[in-house]
Amino acid sequence: MPIIHTQSMDPTKMHTAQKLWVYNALDALVTFEVRDALIGQMDPVAKRVYDFSKSLQAPVLAMMRKGFRVDLGERQKTIDEFDKRAAKLQRRLDQMTLAIWGKILNPRSPAQCISFFYDFLKLPAVHKTDKKTKVRKRTVDRDALEKLGNYYIGSIFVSHILTIRELTKLASTLRTELDGDRMRCSFNIAGTETGRFSSSASAFDTGTNLQNQTERLRRIYVADPGHKLAVFDLKTGESFAVGLKCHLLGLGRRYLDACFSGDLHTEVTKLVWPGLPWSSGKTAKEIAEQVFYRHFTYRDMAKRGGHGTNYYGTPPTMAKHLKVDTKVVEAFQTAYFKAFPEIREWHTWTAGELQTKAELTSIMGRRRHFFGRVRDDNTLREAIAYDPQSCIADYTNTWLRRVYENVRACDILQQGHDALVVQYRADHEREVVEQIIYEASQVRLGGDHPDGFPIPAEAKIGWNWGKIDPKHKMHSDGNPFGLKDYSGKDDREYIEPPSNQSRLLDRKFSR
Repeated sequence: MPIIHTQSMDPTKMHTAQKLWVYNALDALVTFEVRDALIGQMDPVAKRVYDFSKSLQAPVLAMMRKGFRVDLGERQKTIDEFDKRAAKLQRRLDQMTLAIWGKILNPRSPAQCISFFYDFLKLPAVHKTDKKTKVRKRTVDRDALEKLGNYYIGSIFVSHILTIRELTKLASTLRTELDGDRMRCSFNIAGTETGRFSSSASAFDTGTNLQNQTERLRRIYVADPGHKLAVFDLKTGESFAVGLKCHLLGLGRRYLDACFSGDLHTEVTKLVWPGLPWSSGKTAKEIAEQVFYRHFTYRDMAKRGGHGTNYYGTPPTMAKHLKVDTKVVEAFQTAYFKAFPEIREWHTWTAGELQTKAELTSIMGRRRHFFGRVRDDNTLREAIAYDPQSCIADYTNTWLRRVYENVRACDILQQGHDALVVQYRADHEREVVEQIIYEASQVRLGGDHPDGFPIPAEAKIGWNWGKIDPKHKMHSDGNPFGLKDYSGKDDREYIEPPSNQSRLLDRKFSR
């Protein structure tokens, strides 16, 4: 083996292969030297997180190798459906713009949309400051178009443009290059500051981010022949983390008790709106499902409004996203903070920690330094969201590791922040599902703290990743082989789609 003295080498006298050898050697050795220098600087908190991250390499590599099988026929059918709908809407848009503007409008062209809405229709311009150039410009991004859609003259054009853009984006995602009949991606264990994984295309430049697949797209992902899928998620996991944090700080446990009620959002409804007819004879959930405002039920508002309020959402911003009046959100937050005063106190405590220390350590023991302006509201929102999001990421990843080590009768296909997706042979269903739920119960939110506890896990089973749709809201056939709640048995008789040729990377190997 040749020994190369990098301090005295002359790259100009090397052939291409030698240059590549040196490059790869330096890439490994310099990284190793940096690692040695950093290890000595780690305190116990940093070392624990580092060791935990390393322990996730095996299950993550297994997910990356395995990938998710794609039903190629369903994929093409869905692409054709999206293309057909987009083309139909484009024809309508062309007819309308030709009639009043004299030319067709490309919904994906910012320049044309700016000219149409601001120069021709004369709607009030929406501006946005470019992050790189710091120049304030007119914009027609999604937020801007939603504002323009509030004007009667612009609403029909906005609805067409947004739908066409969405359909085009979904079809583009489905056209992502596959590895045969499998969608593979790269998971980055240290991809975020919260401990959540990030994902992107695979090392072979196939696949895509599997963690942001919408419900409409998930039906194309199916189990391998002879197998079924199970999806496990943590029931209101981040809410449990918020409640435990408030309790451990000594601020109160009303919110934590609501989490333990079994139906957090109905319990929140009862506490925020005590004047509803809770003793009328109907179930609490039936009362909570009554219409509150426009398309929202009381329970909807308790769920979505509560989540936004927990994370320091302001009434104007929440009203914009929920599409309700600002006064509705203001009234909700007044009642919400009255029912759960510890939430506002937690926000105040977080602001104090941020301004005095510029760092937070989650109740699972992960520390984060904040480098933004500590008195800025955006930095405070990041800090408030950090603890619950980080806790659930570490909880889920601990669960992932336990499943990989202890449940041999399944393949782990996906980790979705607070959820796991696995496949298993259909005749092993009860064994696999119940063991994975048991593994979740062996993890404790709060780590070794005596007040820590496991978060309840739920399971759904089926042959594809989409949910069963009995009301045909998403799928015309109801997706009969989609995911449904696990109850100990499944009477559905599955018809296997045509199998695809197996590839080398799909073969099982011992672990």
